[in-house]
Amino acid sequence: MALGFVRVALAVPAAVPVGSGTVQGRICETPESRDDGSYRVYLADATLNGAPVSGRLRLFGRFASPPAYGQVIAANAEVVASDEKYRLNDRYQKVYAVAFARKEATILWQSPQDAYGYLLDLRKAIGDRIAQLFPEAPGEAKGMILGDVSDINDEMMTAFRDTGIAHLLSVSGLHVSLLAVAFSLLFRKNAWVRFFAVTIFCALYAALTAFSPPVVRSGIMLAVGLLAFPLRRRLDAVSAVAASFVLILLYNPYALWNAGFQLSFVAVLSMILLAPIFQKPLMRLGSSAAGLLGASAAVVIGTLPTSCYFFQQAQLLSLVTNLFVIPISGVFLIPAFIGTVLSYLWFPLGNVVCWIARLALDVILAVARF
Repeated sequence: MALGFVRVALAVPAAVPVGSGTVQGRICETPESRDDGSYRVYLADATLNGAPVSGRLRLFGRFASPPAYGQVIAANAEVVASDEKYRLNDRYQKVYAVAFARKEATILWQSPQDAYGYLLDLRKAIGDRIAQLFPEAPGEAKGMILGDVSDINDEMMTAFRDTGIAHLLSVSGLHVSLLAVAFSLLFRKNAWVRFFAVTIFCALYAALTAFSPPVVRSGIMLAVGLLAFPLRRRLDAVSAVAASFVLILLYNPYALWNAGFQLSFVAVLSMILLAPIFQKPLMRLGSSAAGLLGASAAVVIGTLPTSCYFFQQAQLLSLVTNLFVIPISGVFLIPAFIGTVLSYLWFPLGNVVCWIARLALDVILAVARF
């Protein structure tokens, strides 16, 4: 608790300068293009008329040529504090102020490539390989494997949201758990080897997704849970969830108000506490089918109130659609991941392995469209 109070005090932002003037900073994330031709970029080491801006600065503006990570830019802009409605989520992203460029922003120079820049380049290269393996639905495949939804059209995104399966397009605990469990089967004989292997795998996967918050959360949960086996302790899933909850909040206290943070923990607790209740009436279908259907129903029903609060929408259709797509997502994700890795050794082999994943993806897309 003492550490928690100290961390909360340190998380309070310093005074953020607001007003009009020259904004300058280094682009610290991949720029996001918008429908109107402008870009949304995140700036580190930002200044307003020479005065430093705390944290990151989100800038909306136009550029003569597409901006890129690592570029130092300048723009005549209006800087305002984060809107009250989005303030807590902005602070979760370490954004304390927003800037709106009045004219085209100017690219001053390209800073030297750093480790995170190389990581983003690697992620883009893997995304291009996934697009080659899934030519019929490259955007959806990249979304389900890497969490990159930039190439998915609005019509398909709407279809996924309306059917309550949009969570498949952002790498989440479901994706990490499926891949980590499949990977851990290779190291069943030694608990310590399995713990370190799965932990390293989760860290590498988090890096490939540019440290997506849901992936980091899921990785910590799995690592804490697996640690029980080599230490010969009783596996207590609720304690593992609680430990990861505390560790994440010590790193970023503002995560508590993030929709993804709340939904992921509610989903895991629903599987732990509600799934056994739903499994009992379904045991006539067999233990595997009962476990799968029970877990799916528990997650959908358990997260329904939280989803309604954040998205102002009760997606009751998800009670049906997720019972179909959650099992199928495993049939897609594991062969797709293995096929992508094998494609770097021999592309035809990876392409053959991805045939199963392409079939599963076609079924998921058909459900969304229907």
